[in-house]
Amino acid sequence: MQNTMAEQNVPAQAPTRTDEQIVPRSQWLQIGKSNLLFDAQKIQKNPIFQISVDILRNTNFFRAFSASASVPAVYIQQFWNSMKYDEKTGVYCCQVDEQWFNLSADLLRKALDITPVDPAHPFELPPTGDTVIDFVNQLGYPEPVEFVSNIRVNYVYQPWRAILTLINQCLTGKTSGGDKPRHPVLQMLWGIVTQTNVDHAELLWEEFTQGIQTFFSHKASHKASLKDPKKKAVPLLIPYGRFTKMIIYYLGSTSDVHKRPESPCHLPGDDFLLGNLKFISKGETDEVFGMAIPKQLITQAIQQSSYYPKYLEMVAKNTKKTPQDSASKQPEPATKRAPPKKPTTTTPVKPTKPPSSKQPKSPTKKPSKRKLPQKVRKGKPSFQLVDEDDEAQQESVPQGESDDPALELAKKMSLDAHQEKGEGEGADADIERAIKLSLDPSFLPQGLHRRHAPVGGVSAIRIQYLKQLLNYLK
Repeated sequence: MQNTMAEQNVPAQAPTRTDEQIVPRSQWLQIGKSNLLFDAQKIQKNPIFQISVDILRNTNFFRAFSASASVPAVYIQQFWNSMKYDEKTGVYCCQVDEQWFNLSADLLRKALDITPVDPAHPFELPPTGDTVIDFVNQLGYPEPVEFVSNIRVNYVYQPWRAILTLINQCLTGKTSGGDKPRHPVLQMLWGIVTQTNVDHAELLWEEFTQGIQTFFSHKASHKASLKDPKKKAVPLLIPYGRFTKMIIYYLGSTSDVHKRPESPCHLPGDDFLLGNLKFISKGETDEVFGMAIPKQLITQAIQQSSYYPKYLEMVAKNTKKTPQDSASKQPEPATKRAPPKKPTTTTPVKPTKPPSSKQPKSPTKKPSKRKLPQKVRKGKPSFQLVDEDDEAQQESVPQGESDDPALELAKKMSLDAHQEKGEGEGADADIERAIKLSLDPSFLPQGLHRRHAPVGGVSAIRIQYLKQLLNYLK
């Protein structure tokens, strides 16, 4: 529906200021690409889009999707340039022409012509908190939703994703249909699905005031960037261009606002139009459907439409269970988290390790092997802390009489000297000389490999040799 202020025969005083005096042309702001206009004459052929539009068409606020107006463009600039907020009263106000107006949900309701579904009954409050979250889970979402802030429009199952996209792009200040839906948007969808007499104008006003606050924030940031070139300039755009025009048109039709026939107008054709919607999420090859449309929303006109059989065919092929339907399968992730607790049952592997007093350390062991505590910080099970290189070295050292070739050669030298000298004082002197020789750090019998040389004093090989030599003397 398109309206023109010039069509209304309301007496108004002659303008006291020119357009340049109201808002200089150099201070005009661009209108942001939000609050898009839905062109009812351009309907996508996709059955999801068609049934979503017909469901919205049966609501009491469908006009908010498709209504626009022609108003003097300078009034749009003045509307936002003069916007103020009174913290004491909590009232927003703005100036149009020479008059100031208080903005409210009731003004937006009248401007968008939103009427109660049942005038005999008052509006009902929409749900909040967990009830809204449960509602989204019932519609269908890839995983259970716990917070409203985690919801993405593009992840909601069809046809509710299409309806949310239409609301997000046409009725809010969001710049993309896939943006996060705020609480009022989900409450509007709840009112549509349950056919509850919700005050949609109040929810739209809540979204509108959010756009005003965002505009104030960007305006302050923009001023700061002008003073300090180092600060990044935030683009300052006018939000809610279409709703702004509807409010100005309503104020012009009920108050003494000059029509300014000589001023350039912002026409419905200048509004940003809603483009084609996408119905398939990333990673999907087909549309994904969630909760079925309640029967009370399927009117006779929808049942008799040409797209409805095609829609039912799509639903039959691509319907997924909602989190409530698959609740019995949800405990599976808990069982998958159990394996990290298993290492506590395998810790008794330490007793199998040979005591350090019985197993001599290898002289060739490298200090780099002391990196084992890092594995503990990574949370690996204790039975994996055993170094495979250490195990291989321990298995390669045989136990028994042939512990080391140096020991065997020293034994042979001392025994040969003992047999040649006999059991007298000469033999004892030779044995004593062999002992002293073995204690000499520079002693290395001929024929031994250099890897058997003592390190840092008396080697373990020499100590073992002395013990066995003393036992032999006894």
